[in-house]
Amino acid sequence: MSSPLFNLLADLAKDSEKLQALASDPDSLLSQYELTDEQKELIKQGGEENFIRLLVEERARRFQGGEELVACI
Repeated sequence: MSSPLFNLLADLAKDSEKLQALASDPDSLLSQYELTDEQKELIKQGGEENFIRLLVEERARRFQGGEELVACI
């Protein structure tokens, strides 16, 4: 299962043009990824607190229910 948020972050790390596009036209770049409206807004607002919130919420969303899986092993 792929995460649009993690895909965006990986692309930004690999491609300086995408990073530049985020700074100059964030709406255009973010529309290329299936992000929630909340994710888009937090990315556009920037800041460490918003970045951490994005990662924590995405991790919870992706691994929700994982505790039961581990308990079965």
